[in-house]
Amino acid sequence: MWLMWKRARLLVPVTLAMTFGFLWMLADVMYIELSGPRGELYASELQRGIGGGSSAGALAVFYALFVAAMLLLFSEGRLGELRREWAMPPERDRVLGVDVFAAGKVVLLLLVVGTYTELLRGGVPLLAGIDRGAFALQAGPIVGLLYRYEIYLCLMAGVLYVEDARRGHAGVRSVVAGCIGGLVLAYVMMGHKFSGIFFNLLLFAIPISLASLDGVHRFAWLTARRAVVAVGLGVLFTLTVKAYLTRFANSATLTYYLEQRLLIQQGELWWSAWDRVVEAGQFDPETARDAVFHHPVTETTIYTGNTSLTYLMYLERGSPVHGLFVNGYLFTGASPTILLELFGPAGGAAVWFLASLVYAWLLYLFLHAVVRRELIQAVFISFVFGLYHNVMVGGHMTEFASRSFWIKVVAMAGVMIVGREWRRFQGSGLSVALPESAPRATP
Repeated sequence: MWLMWKRARLLVPVTLAMTFGFLWMLADVMYIELSGPRGELYASELQRGIGGGSSAGALAVFYALFVAAMLLLFSEGRLGELRREWAMPPERDRVLGVDVFAAGKVVLLLLVVGTYTELLRGGVPLLAGIDRGAFALQAGPIVGLLYRYEIYLCLMAGVLYVEDARRGHAGVRSVVAGCIGGLVLAYVMMGHKFSGIFFNLLLFAIPISLASLDGVHRFAWLTARRAVVAVGLGVLFTLTVKAYLTRFANSATLTYYLEQRLLIQQGELWWSAWDRVVEAGQFDPETARDAVFHHPVTETTIYTGNTSLTYLMYLERGSPVHGLFVNGYLFTGASPTILLELFGPAGGAAVWFLASLVYAWLLYLFLHAVVRRELIQAVFISFVFGLYHNVMVGGHMTEFASRSFWIKVVAMAGVMIVGREWRRFQGSGLSVALPESAPRATP
């Protein structure tokens, strides 16, 4: 992170979702390995003793490869191009005479109003004790959009927010900020975990961080930092409250709960996979590929769509893990852990570096479309980048086997080609000015 801040400060906020998860996982793996010899530290999710080992260094190498890929793609030339485009006056914010950003803000406001209308009519899951998965199946069409397209919605809401900051529309900007806050509150009311809400806030921060390119319009940049800090404090507060409730209900100590949640669970899957694949030599890529891409260990539901995570959980707990799936209980830390099972340590590192290069390229395309005020291109790019971001953060490898993913890739490429040709047509200078001495026709 220090190297990215030194070379390209823009990369720190736009990669915060990746960096936050990586550093937390790395800290947990180090805690596990330094806690004592093997078996000394009990992991409640794995239901066995863990400890010792030497996997933290390998995880640090994976993170270093990600940083190297980001610095390689975001060169000084590309960063300079983003700064120059950011300083240009608005020229591409209208399609057929319609201000697309103004239209986008109207759609966002209607979406928020419709969301709360459906929540008030159908009952608030958080207050009524309705299971989040069951509520998603019976939710209205607008709330269903929040479940299915939350990644893209968060990205594009951030785009609208930073564009208002760029234009200096303080009043309108507050409306967009209110809509973003309303969406976050809606996710809380729908029973989203705070980790998921924090993930969404980090997606908001990706486009909002572009405000750091301009020393004048820093309001959105400062707001993004404060929002991340506020949600982080909210996560810690929620964990503390839940820890007290857990202690009173199950006689578990506060220290034990916080140790499991904060210092073990983020890194236990990586530690266990390294111990299994490298230390014990139990490397079975054929079975892993079959379970991840062809025959998942459980039926795919709203909870178990991430077959990488379900497979890693199955390796740890066996058939009893199906009871956890039914109750919607999932572990964390599938990425980049699943690459160890699919390709081994060396192959996994190589695949991770190539995947990081693709991630950096998609991120640059998205940011470049935003600074050029090409909202339609930004929307189509967000469809692909959002899914790929989910792969990098959560290990959703099945996205690559989805037909819809490749349809979105083709659509993104088509829109970018059309946009490039349109810009070339606009800049071709088709209108020819007559010289001053040229004779003019008279009626």
